[in-house]
Amino acid sequence: MGSVKLNDRFRRTPLSSVFVVSMVLLLIGNVLAWVVAPFFASGRDQVVSEESVRALVHELSESKVHPDVVMVGSSVIRCPMEYLFKVTPDHQVAFEFAGASGRKQQLVNLSIRGQIASDSYVLVNECVKGTKVPKYLVIGVIPRDFLDTHLPAETATFLAMTDWGSMWKYQALFKPSPIQFIQSVFHRTLFLVARRQRIVLLCETQLSRLYKCLGICPSENDFLESRQAGKLEEFKDRYTNISVPRLSQQLNFLQRTLIVCQQRGIKVILVNMPLRQDTLSLLPAGFSDNLSGEFRKIATRSGAEFLDLSDSAAFTEQDFSDATHLNKAGAQRFWAVILGRLD
Repeated sequence: MGSVKLNDRFRRTPLSSVFVVSMVLLLIGNVLAWVVAPFFASGRDQVVSEESVRALVHELSESKVHPDVVMVGSSVIRCPMEYLFKVTPDHQVAFEFAGASGRKQQLVNLSIRGQIASDSYVLVNECVKGTKVPKYLVIGVIPRDFLDTHLPAETATFLAMTDWGSMWKYQALFKPSPIQFIQSVFHRTLFLVARRQRIVLLCETQLSRLYKCLGICPSENDFLESRQAGKLEEFKDRYTNISVPRLSQQLNFLQRTLIVCQQRGIKVILVNMPLRQDTLSLLPAGFSDNLSGEFRKIATRSGAEFLDLSDSAAFTEQDFSDATHLNKAGAQRFWAVILGRLD
């Protein structure tokens, strides 16, 4: 009799039953993923994940280095660092270089692929302090760092650098909508939700390896051509429907980063990084010049040096490996410019 009543109850409320079962399965899936994840993934890889960011921060905290220069930015800074200083997932923070005078100096690399202005602020605010305060902080920026419609304000870097306690301090700066706040809570509590981008990237990597083993991968030339076209299409999509509130928010984070540096006695070199003309042309007419003007104003207000290389004649298409990233020759040219600004 009891079973009949129970069945009748579930017939009357099928949605409730589906919801309960779905929540139970989701919970089981997240627990299992959390348990097995350490066996399949390392924080020291090229996928931008919370684990990879924590690995970088942990390496910095364990390092005894007292930096003369700290480099901050996205892959447009990290790629030159990889060419110049052999940055790898296992060694990505502390390096030595000879200054213009020949004196050996210490460099700390805090560039992370996909980094946006809010990430730079959190990294500098939380990591560049105490014995890690340098004489110079070099910040490399491009329009994507302020306009990227593909990335949430709370990126993997932001989530890795904040916990349940400190997130409220930074949430006040982001001013998220109710939906964004709920997404943030899900991201912090549900393992699979937090790592969905990482899972997709790892699956794509494994599929590429499978295609290569089967002999159906494109030739090197075809791959490079498709990568070039793909990057341009990707950035065209990223620059679609520019959000003025998002732009204003990220410019505010850049301003806050420079203010923190000013308070800590750090000289800042704000670099509008070199870009190919076909990449710049994806932006609305006059937008790049206006954005450069905003960078200059922010730098001036904070006593920072502004260096505009965005359309510098010193860099040609031969200095780029794709639509946005410098190759080895471009990296050496860029570093020569930076060295000339360091005492």
